[in-house]
Amino acid sequence: MKMPLQDWLEHLRGLVPIAGVVHVGAGNGNCAEQYAEWDVPLAVLVEADEDYREKLSAAARSRPGWRAYIAMVGDESGERDFYVASNPSESGSLTPESFGVLWRNLRTTEKRHVRSFKLDDLIGIPSGATAPNWLVIDCFPAVPVLRGAVALLAQADVILSRVILDERVLALPGATKAEVDATLSGLGYRCIATAEDRQPATGWALY
Repeated sequence: MKMPLQDWLEHLRGLVPIAGVVHVGAGNGNCAEQYAEWDVPLAVLVEADEDYREKLSAAARSRPGWRAYIAMVGDESGERDFYVASNPSESGSLTPESFGVLWRNLRTTEKRHVRSFKLDDLIGIPSGATAPNWLVIDCFPAVPVLRGAVALLAQADVILSRVILDERVLALPGATKAEVDATLSGLGYRCIATAEDRQPATGWALY
């Protein structure tokens, strides 16, 4: 029987305790409830959508040692377009219309010009026991985020990434599981589990 993703996370949490987690694509901060339940000492919540600033900041203020950033992250610093989608959970650096084969009614409601940062530059990576050792990428595409997180990846133990699982349905640059696999394999990571979203062509990969 295939072990559910949540069971994998609980198992890994016992093997590799969470010194800190960086969550990219944190949205309104709902993920903070899980981290609080796990008593995570350091959580860095990163979200590109300005509309979530208040809720995300409130989630970070709920625990000492937690931080929130409203910023886009990628493989280089500079100016980028951010596309607000009719389903806010699919907003990001890719046009919502790119996902038309998956979600026919998904559309762009607004385009914003925003600053983009490498994740390493945005959050800074402390050394020692307080350094974050878990990374969650809850957005598409994951590969540019990983390329801007060299220092973080050098000390991370667990990576959970949203990916396109079925490239036959849709293959967007930097968003497929195959590309995330290739990016991480050279750094010693291997995929140990996957889980489908309600749209089965997309899902999660655990490294």
